[in-house]
Amino acid sequence: MAKDKNCMELAPWRKSIVNHLHWSCSTSKSGEETVAKWKSVANHVQDIHTHDDENFPTCLHEPLIGEDARQWLKPSTMSCEKLVMLLLGNKLLKDVEKLSPLYQTSSIEAFHSLILRFAPKNVTFTFLGMLCRLLLTAMHYNENADRPQATTSSGELRYLLWFPKYKQGDFSVRPLKATPTYGYIETLQELLFERVVENPEPYQELLQQVYVPPPLCSQYDRPDKSKAVARHTSRFAVMDDDEDD
Repeated sequence: MAKDKNCMELAPWRKSIVNHLHWSCSTSKSGEETVAKWKSVANHVQDIHTHDDENFPTCLHEPLIGEDARQWLKPSTMSCEKLVMLLLGNKLLKDVEKLSPLYQTSSIEAFHSLILRFAPKNVTFTFLGMLCRLLLTAMHYNENADRPQATTSSGELRYLLWFPKYKQGDFSVRPLKATPTYGYIETLQELLFERVVENPEPYQELLQQVYVPPPLCSQYDRPDKSKAVARHTSRFAVMDDDEDD
């Protein structure tokens, strides 16, 4: 919207509105409160800081004067009306009401990304091989998911500058976590050399009890190759005849 020549004054507000969405969600105890805080930004951009909603009747910031004052949008202008219509759209408000600061997908996304390190998609594994790699992924993730933030030699917390493509040159600041540990490998080695190697039969029996599902392609009947080729060539022959006509 800010790329429209009639709405270019909205560009400085983009980052603030995104931050306000995060703040509205993370500081609210209910969906109604989240919506009330979110709707307040439609007034805020017009230098109106009191709102007709008991869940959030007024902005929490101090009066904005001097350098803190923003380039407020003028009511009834095209850019202001378009922005307010977008912010207060019914569909968006329904989505905002469902936002949750407690249940995020970042952890499971990190786990799925870790799976690709242990089981790349461009490599084919047997079912048991894939199962073992998934178990290794789970052990590595459980050991390192909550590792602390890295620090410098003087004890200061370390951070990482991240330049995602969608920010088009802008950056984000992320805490840099400590180096991963691999204590589970030592546990597996002890199990392997002290138990499995000494007496492998019980473990072999347990391995044989693992259910290995049939390949997905096995549920389909494999056609006779000669018949399939004949059907394929005859279909293209009919298409050629139609083009000649």
